[in-house]
Amino acid sequence: MDILVCFGNRLITDGMRCILASEPDITVRSAGDAAALSEALREENPDILLVDFFVLENYLPGNSGKTKVLLLDTGLNEQQINHALIIRNVTGIIDMNTDMCLLRKAIAAVKNGQVWLRRDIIKHLISQLSDLVKVSTLDESEMSIFRMLGEGLDDGVIAKKLGTKEKKVKGQIETLKKISNAQSRWELVDLSRHFSEFDALTH
Repeated sequence: MDILVCFGNRLITDGMRCILASEPDITVRSAGDAAALSEALREENPDILLVDFFVLENYLPGNSGKTKVLLLDTGLNEQQINHALIIRNVTGIIDMNTDMCLLRKAIAAVKNGQVWLRRDIIKHLISQLSDLVKVSTLDESEMSIFRMLGEGLDDGVIAKKLGTKEKKVKGQIETLKKISNAQSRWELVDLSRHFSEFDALTH
């Protein structure tokens, strides 16, 4: 199994390469630096690419070909995790505290095309998908407000765009919170942004 490792921190890159090099069934290489990742992917064509979010966002090409991407969670927030899974098509996420036994299992699973995620991430995704399904039932007016919330617009601007009163918009936002199970306006805004990411994948 061929693995290419590349992190924003050179020490972590070298450390991970040394750890994996001790495994008998793994051939591991590291990109010279993050900027050289695209070239290394073309030349090496590895089975798995092990990266952090910094490299994923700034240096990984849009299409990694047959190479499966395994992401090292260095303290990612929910939005970054969702982005990595939904937009960047990451196949697995491993925690910084993962031991060698679990790392081997994660690598094997990802190599075989399986998704590797912590249980808490899976539960959160299921919960979000459930909320997004509820959102998909909104009527045209509600959906317009929902989308504009995700764009960061305030109630006054939304009301002006829709040609209605700000008070009515506030009332509809309260209704949206109940429909989507959002506990606050900020949760609703976050859900709207995730909905836009999911929606973009289906169009």
